[in-house]
Amino acid sequence: MDGLILPCREYWPAAVQSEDGSYAVNLDLPDTNAPTEELVVGTNQSLPVLRFPDAAVAKVRRWIRLPSDLYVAGGLALQIFWRTVATSGDVNWEAETAFVDTGASLDPTFTGATEIASPAEAVSGALAKSSIDLDVTGAVAGALLCLQLTRDASDSDDNLVDAVDLIGIELQYQRLVVLP
Repeated sequence: MDGLILPCREYWPAAVQSEDGSYAVNLDLPDTNAPTEELVVGTNQSLPVLRFPDAAVAKVRRWIRLPSDLYVAGGLALQIFWRTVATSGDVNWEAETAFVDTGASLDPTFTGATEIASPAEAVSGALAKSSIDLDVTGAVAGALLCLQLTRDASDSDDNLVDAVDLIGIELQYQRLVVLP
């Protein structure tokens, strides 16, 4: 049999949804070190976000089911969509992964962290995007991925002196399609 490797993007909802002044967070928030729900109000639109403070640690988590035809050797990448009013400096994002397959504990230990320092856009409040290649140690097709995204503003690589607003995330992966 032959196979095709197809690139895929898994689109997730925005980090936060807002309706009539109430928020629905679409990412899991920890009991401590959680970002706060905010509404960025513009002239034409309002944008609900999760605000990661300056000079503090804040994190979110998300459980994601990986497809049964995942091509693990193709890796996993996380796209992070964010904004800040700062026009200089770098934000340091850290992504940690843990994978749970059938019969395994649903209380996994994170296997590794990957980091990226991403510069603020030159225009205050502009959309910024960061990309992190995730650690796939223990990944198998069809497993659950526990993904944790952290901003540690006290990290020496994070010299952006302002809050950072998370708009949303996107998981990118490849699928292996077997042809008859």
